[in-house]
Amino acid sequence: MKLRKKHVSVLSIAVFAVLTVMGLGIGAANGQDLKAKYAPILGTYEFDLTSVGVGIMKADFYVENNIFYTKPETASEAAAVIPVEGKEFEFTISDPDEGTYKLAFLKDEKGEYTKCRVINEVAGIDVVGTKVVK
Repeated sequence: MKLRKKHVSVLSIAVFAVLTVMGLGIGAANGQDLKAKYAPILGTYEFDLTSVGVGIMKADFYVENNIFYTKPETASEAAAVIPVEGKEFEFTISDPDEGTYKLAFLKDEKGEYTKCRVINEVAGIDVVGTKVVK
């Protein structure tokens, strides 16, 4: 049993490393400044996840070293956010235990990006969060 947990931990680290490298490659290879590109969606969003037993949760979306990350307040580490090719401000995050999270940043009635929809079919999540800090 201990051996299996060790493999899961190693797998988790490997997946995180691959996602980080993928995130770095996308921004750096294209010579894009991701902080400028993603400026309209960066900030802290609040999500009501009471339907899945989590309660209200905040998540920060930021760029560091030209990699786009999110860090929910319930997580110990940030996760690289991978853009969906051909879709502006749509992303995925893969988690070996929880499956794939699909993220789409949405405009409000004023035309500003103030909402983020998160879907994870495995976890039963389909929620729209609101930007609370820019």
